[in-house]
Amino acid sequence: MTEIEIRPLEAADETEWRRLWRGYLEFYEAEVLEAVYRSTFDRLLGQEPYDPNGLLAIVD
Repeated sequence: MTEIEIRPLEAADETEWRRLWRGYLEFYEAEVLEAVYRSTFDRLLGQEPYDPNGLLAIVD
């Protein structure tokens, strides 16, 4: 049986998160500025009530 770990996003996950988001943007032929990468990831780690939350599902 495949084990799946679900955990909150951490600062150390930024490199992999960027890789995934770049792939998403390339698929839709879109681009964003570096400032958008930084501010979005910061918000995913933030504690403000209206900030989005980031969760990871890790397989093996």
